[in-house]
Amino acid sequence: MAAGGADKTPVLLPILAGVVLAVGGWTAMNFRGGMQGADLSDRAHATAMVEHCEEVGPLGLSGVGYWWRCDVTIETESGDRYDQVMGGSHFTPDDVGGSFPMVNAGRFSDSWTRADVPENGWATLATGVGLVGGAILLVFGFRGLLRSGR
Repeated sequence: MAAGGADKTPVLLPILAGVVLAVGGWTAMNFRGGMQGADLSDRAHATAMVEHCEEVGPLGLSGVGYWWRCDVTIETESGDRYDQVMGGSHFTPDDVGGSFPMVNAGRFSDSWTRADVPENGWATLATGVGLVGGAILLVFGFRGLLRSGR
């Protein structure tokens, strides 16, 4: 075996690749878009009023890059109001003061997503591949690291 840390390289490469894939998948989530064109008949509808936006980055909950995080007020058809912070540049400062159609993001959820933006299937695929592939590589990398006893 090689002296020093050279023999750790094969074990560390899957860990590094796993981190890169997972971060890439997490970042790709921001490009998935909205739900325009989907069958939304069974979802609750609302309107979002964009109140304020701020730029965040280069690393954050939206992944790698600079993104807009905006405060919005959601008003449902029944008159209920929710405050929601939307990251990932789903809204921008140009949208402040505007109203946008929203749809409930899922059953039993108080989270909302835009109904006027088409879904991006490629970004959804990249999200899945990045997160699942990254997790697999991380498991194999850490497993190898633990087995090597280093």
